Amino acid sequence: MKLARIWKSLWLISILAACWTVWLARNGLVFERKMMTMETLIFQSKMRELLRSVYDDLLM
Repeated sequence: MKLARIWKSLWLISILAACWTVWLARNGLVFERKMMTMETLIFQSKMRELLRSVYDDLLM
């Protein structure tokens, strides 16, 4: 049961990290005329997911 809860939490964190990364890239494009490559978007999304999951583990 606990493993299913962990997987669900990681899945939600990864979706939120991807959405947040796309949102920030969109704002950079609209307001600062700054382009990001797909590789950069994927890297930043993975890093946000990793940092969030480590931070959540530290709080437990």
